[in-house]
Amino acid sequence: MNLFPSALANRFFSNYLLFKPQNRDPNHGLYSIEVLKRKGGRNAFMRGQGSVVSAVPESALRKISNKTLVIWGENDRLFPVAYGVNAAAIIPNAVLCKIKDAGHLPLMDQPEIFNKAVIDFLNDIEVVC
Repeated sequence: MNLFPSALANRFFSNYLLFKPQNRDPNHGLYSIEVLKRKGGRNAFMRGQGSVVSAVPESALRKISNKTLVIWGENDRLFPVAYGVNAAAIIPNAVLCKIKDAGHLPLMDQPEIFNKAVIDFLNDIEVVC
């Protein structure tokens, strides 16, 4: 793994994060590079290969009492959509929004659909994705 943040590395990883890498917001890349440069930032990204993204126990998901919106890109190459489906089925009062033609960052792949889902959810309007 490239431990030195670079624009080239960021563009490379866009292929794994986005359904349409051309939708990559250049500011996201700059943000990621800045995080990596800060003390402890590299650890957060390195841990992302396992320990930070370990499964949340079902018992913890069942304890969520607030209405919850679970948004997942149908083409997520890092975490299959089945993870979102399962989480939404376990969390009481969860609403699942699977976004077509979206990868791990549906807010970049389909910003209009993502934003509408969040706004509708916050306004207690039925979320349709």
